[in-house]
Amino acid sequence: MKLLNSAKWGIFTLFILSIWSLDTQFHDLSLSPSLIYLDPIWHIIGFIEKRPITFHLIIFVLIIIATLFLGRFFCYYVCPLGSSLDLFAKIKGFAKKHGILPPSKAKALEIPHLNSVIFVAIIVAAVMGLNLGHLTSPVSISSALFGLFLSPIKWFKRGYLNPWLHLFSLLLPFLLAQKSHRTWCIHICPTGWLLGFISSIGGLRLIFSEACNSCGKCQYICTMNAIETNDRKAIKANQCHLCLLCIENCPQHAIKFEKLTLGEGLIGSATLGEFTKERRQFLLGGLFGLAISGVATQKGVFSGDYIRSIMPNDLIRPPGALPEQTFELLCVRCGLCMANCPSNTLQPLGFQNGVLSLFTPVLVPRIGACYPDCNLCGEICPTGAIRKLDLVEKQWAKVGTAVITKERCIAWEWEKRCLVCDEACPYDAITMVEISGIKVLVPIVVESRCNGCGACEMSCPVYPQKAIQVSPMGEIRLASGSYREEGKKLGFTLGLKTKGLATGQEMPPGFESD
Repeated sequence: MKLLNSAKWGIFTLFILSIWSLDTQFHDLSLSPSLIYLDPIWHIIGFIEKRPITFHLIIFVLIIIATLFLGRFFCYYVCPLGSSLDLFAKIKGFAKKHGILPPSKAKALEIPHLNSVIFVAIIVAAVMGLNLGHLTSPVSISSALFGLFLSPIKWFKRGYLNPWLHLFSLLLPFLLAQKSHRTWCIHICPTGWLLGFISSIGGLRLIFSEACNSCGKCQYICTMNAIETNDRKAIKANQCHLCLLCIENCPQHAIKFEKLTLGEGLIGSATLGEFTKERRQFLLGGLFGLAISGVATQKGVFSGDYIRSIMPNDLIRPPGALPEQTFELLCVRCGLCMANCPSNTLQPLGFQNGVLSLFTPVLVPRIGACYPDCNLCGEICPTGAIRKLDLVEKQWAKVGTAVITKERCIAWEWEKRCLVCDEACPYDAITMVEISGIKVLVPIVVESRCNGCGACEMSCPVYPQKAIQVSPMGEIRLASGSYREEGKKLGFTLGLKTKGLATGQEMPPGFESD
């Protein structure tokens, strides 16, 4: 028992250190991209989306085979969210024991079993081209929680804009843990339901021997509500996650392992009422998935303006991001790109582009620039939603174009000398020109050179609204192929260049000299 618990906490520690290492010089050693694939849900969605098969498939196969033979062990020994909830319960118990927190008077939450409904809805939505898996994926939730909000390194750096909605969604499993800290696992988690279903087909299960006197102690300590000590007297194979606390605490030593025959846990241990209820939940989940998919094709609360090919001004995606609808489908909201971003310019998106874009990464130049010598977001992305690019290709992956608002510019409006944006631009996309009637040189943006990195916007001294801002105008989004070749076709001359003399012909419309 102690050895198994040591393995459990060792796996959890490895997960946390892999996430936290992203913001250090050891980010190349992080296992985080592979750890995301611990969740079988992402493999199933990947099959539906016909993603290329990678070596990560080995993780999926091993988990499924192990679940068939051992049962639902993943939820207790491997799942980072499950371990987080167990740790949360231990900390809360310690605080109550020492009077730091008052004794809990909370009653068990009356929540229906929604996990099968959620699982079917996620699968149906994936078939229809929507990604809902990130909302309940235990690995994605854990990755974002520890990478973005619980990283001690992040505490000493700039945080995230409007983090409370994102943080609330990530803490929901803990908010549900009032009476039973595994409420999320029992009633909500679709991954747990899938593994429970598989464990019911074959493998090991725990049973009562004749020595059981129905004292109820095992039922009291079971965190998964898997034990019934009534007339039926059974341990549900699809609910039990093999923590073995019942064996350890049984005064009669009346609980033992038994080999589960094929399908016995799935059919033999289920009553007719339970089977009918499960079938209804499948139907409900399918209808819910279809309904969400139907609503998502309409512009409004759920979907963004991209449905009608209009990109909001603040929707600037990371360099290498796939075309918008494909990007949203592949992004698992794990937060690894944001946790790995050294300038902190990548931020979780709010409701600006609808619910379906929620928590996807966007570039916010006023916080930080996307510098040309960094391609870490593409390197760390586990699903390919952000393409892996070398530094030359990355410089051609245009994310937008800087636009100057003359009425707010120090040089244009107040005729005071200011060279900040020109000096900050690594692409030589800003030049200073003479304009008749203005005493000082004023900046203009050479759009063909602008990568949209945001160094100018970040450095602009004008507050609260910057005089130069990046919009997604002119962005290049490719599912495949070379950004460099595409950029040249479009007439761009991107790249790190030395300063040159400006000509009047380089000025965009509205900035012509007299």
